[in-house]
Amino acid sequence: MLQGSDMYTFVTAMNKMLDRFYKFKRFLINLNIMTIPLAEYVFNLQHNREKPIELENHGKKFDENIIGQILSYVPIQTAHKAIAVNKTWKEGFKQSNIILIDEILKEIFYLKVNTIF
Repeated sequence: MLQGSDMYTFVTAMNKMLDRFYKFKRFLINLNIMTIPLAEYVFNLQHNREKPIELENHGKKFDENIIGQILSYVPIQTAHKAIAVNKTWKEGFKQSNIILIDEILKEIFYLKVNTIF
């Protein structure tokens, strides 16, 4: 469901209303004003708990090119340890070596150009 769509707005509003209803119902039960049958309690148990917060893993957004660029700034002894993380990091390490080789070749080229002229 896309955010901003009519269906998303409706579902969000209904979810808020249901949450308020169940919180009010729990309040009345805690005051012993009303009782709750066991079957209804078990059915509605999910509305009485807070939902766990899902943490976003930003590391999954990195591809091997980004990881390679990051590792190209890290000393090779430290960057070498990244091979053991997973396949993406292994490919990122290879990419960082390519970046370092390109930089070294550029420096050699500029050194030769500067010494010739």
